[in-house]
Amino acid sequence: MTRCILFAALLAAVICGCTRTVYEPVETVRTEKDVVTRWLTDTVIQNDTRFIFVKGDTVIDWRDRWRERTKEVHDTVYVERTDSVPVPYPVERELSRWERVKVDYGGFALGLVGSVLAVAVIWLAKKFRR
Repeated sequence: MTRCILFAALLAAVICGCTRTVYEPVETVRTEKDVVTRWLTDTVIQNDTRFIFVKGDTVIDWRDRWRERTKEVHDTVYVERTDSVPVPYPVERELSRWERVKVDYGGFALGLVGSVLAVAVIWLAKKFRR
């Protein structure tokens, strides 16, 4: 039972270690359009009233001024923003000799280490069972 669990854990570690690179598409140009609407109301109201009335030797002075002006302004502005995102491109350099050796033989080394560990665990399990 322990061997099966150990083998399954080792197999899962080996399988999960191998992945591929997945490149996601990047949006290169993004455009936003906004509409800004404003209502401006300009109102002017003036009122002036004057009333003078004298009864003896009659004096009547009556003034009434009235001025009203209402102006509404409707303003619509279309705003368009374009944002361009540069496309990433890989910058590569040539690998050194040591880096090429690590890339070429790294998988073999991991497999060798894993198999040595599996043999060591099996050997220790048999030794302590006796």
